[in-house]
Amino acid sequence: MFFLISLISSFQAISQSLRVGEWRDHLSYIHAYDVCEVGNSMYISTDRALFEYNTLDNSIERLNTLNSLSDIGVSSIGTSESLLIVAYENGNIDMIRGDTKVNLPDIKRASLIADKRINHINIDNNLAYLSCGFGVVVIDINREEVKDTYFIGEYGAQENVLSTSIVHNYIYAATNKGLYRAEAYESNLADYNSWEKLSAHSQSYIDMLESFSGLLFVNLHGEEYNTDTLYHFDGTNWVVFEQESSNMSIKASSKQLVLTSRYNVSVFDQNLNRTHYLYSDQFNIENTDFNSAIFSDKDEFWIADKYNGLLHIDGDFFESIKPSGPFLSDGGQIVNFGEEILVAHGVKSENWDPIWQKSELSILKKDNWTISNALKEEDFSDIVSVAKRGPTTYLASFNKGLAAMTGLNLDEIFNETNSSLQKRAIHDDWIEVGAIQFDSEGNLWCTNSQTYEPLSVKYANGEWESFSLGSGITETQDLAKLLIDKNDQKWVQLKNNGLIVFDERRQGIKSRKLTNSENQGKPSLKPRTLICRRLRGRNLDRNRQWS
Repeated sequence: MFFLISLISSFQAISQSLRVGEWRDHLSYIHAYDVCEVGNSMYISTDRALFEYNTLDNSIERLNTLNSLSDIGVSSIGTSESLLIVAYENGNIDMIRGDTKVNLPDIKRASLIADKRINHINIDNNLAYLSCGFGVVVIDINREEVKDTYFIGEYGAQENVLSTSIVHNYIYAATNKGLYRAEAYESNLADYNSWEKLSAHSQSYIDMLESFSGLLFVNLHGEEYNTDTLYHFDGTNWVVFEQESSNMSIKASSKQLVLTSRYNVSVFDQNLNRTHYLYSDQFNIENTDFNSAIFSDKDEFWIADKYNGLLHIDGDFFESIKPSGPFLSDGGQIVNFGEEILVAHGVKSENWDPIWQKSELSILKKDNWTISNALKEEDFSDIVSVAKRGPTTYLASFNKGLAAMTGLNLDEIFNETNSSLQKRAIHDDWIEVGAIQFDSEGNLWCTNSQTYEPLSVKYANGEWESFSLGSGITETQDLAKLLIDKNDQKWVQLKNNGLIVFDERRQGIKSRKLTNSENQGKPSLKPRTLICRRLRGRNLDRNRQWS
């Protein structure tokens, strides 16, 4: 679910700062992947958009489809003098100079069965070499058009090119199956015969290339943490430069090479001597995970960080820079509680299993976002539903149970040890709480998939109880949405199995299942369809009689 679209209806209910017809993005700018410098501005890419930080006046500007960009899903950025190139997962390209933007949708629109993701941008003179999921695309920067396309694999086969670099009069292309090269000024590089695969490291996963001081720097990506090896290559000899690391970025200028690993940044001069070194423990910050870095002429570090947006370090000075936004750009459930909008970011997999996504609770109030900071530490992941009553917020996890929070502080996690919630009956592994809602008496009801008693309640007095939904609901059944009507009857969607209504106060049979046969042969309700479509055809009375 794209968060910008999802939030609009709820946001309009509480925001007073937008005029009729205006739109505002509510994207996450926390997870920064790359940073580039153009003049006095730093451009930082996130998964959906960019933001710009002006180093002169300290202003921040969001760059997204509302004001600057042509698409979402930024995959790489690159710069040359006043030019910023933004590339996307789907192959789209924006070329931005100041307030002027030129869109190049050629790759996106190409009738090519391939992965069109642009992995890396390498700019050499007036040409931009785009490393794509199928090969290399060359952009003429001055003419603002696609100049050429290289399919470099055997017999012109597609290869997932991860990075390119030009040195020794060769253009090198990194793939997950080794390193290719061709004479850089060969007249017909579109001919696959112009390309050769180097015999060294011919089966290695090579994810980054950079040229510096007459050498090609080549990163061999390891499968485990701290198993990367960085070589430099003079065209003949391979020399180990760094090993036992997790390298994320290599950036070179005429004077220095900046190597970014997950928890440190090193700066090297033209003689490959390390001149500056920075490590994450130097900061008074809880979590860091570096993705890319720049070391400026003023000896300042600018780091794109996975959890903190843009980090700026100048000697002992440190700051985290990012626009206000939610924890993630996707919302699993968005709920309006008075002056607040609460967002749970979790989702289920297509097979209705956990995806083990760690996230926090995002809260929007008076146009400003605040984010909890305790859920990830407790490994409370896949938060798919949220409910609030009084000062307490409850969060449902599709693998860990139920959490209670006051403000941004975690109070308690309810699981099989301190509540009626149960692990999956057959596998005895995780607790799938898929939906939560309060009834009129302040009791919190929870769906609990694949259990013998898949509906639980936390009463207002703190006691817990679980209920069977009848013999027709087995311990393999997944439960979807939950709706409690004005008579406190619980309506539960069943995955591919209709709808069930439950009332614990009834004498005798407490549940009734609604299936296709009761729906005049119409197609069954899919799990993501709103429950209210079914309720229209049902008459409910206060004596709890179903008809």
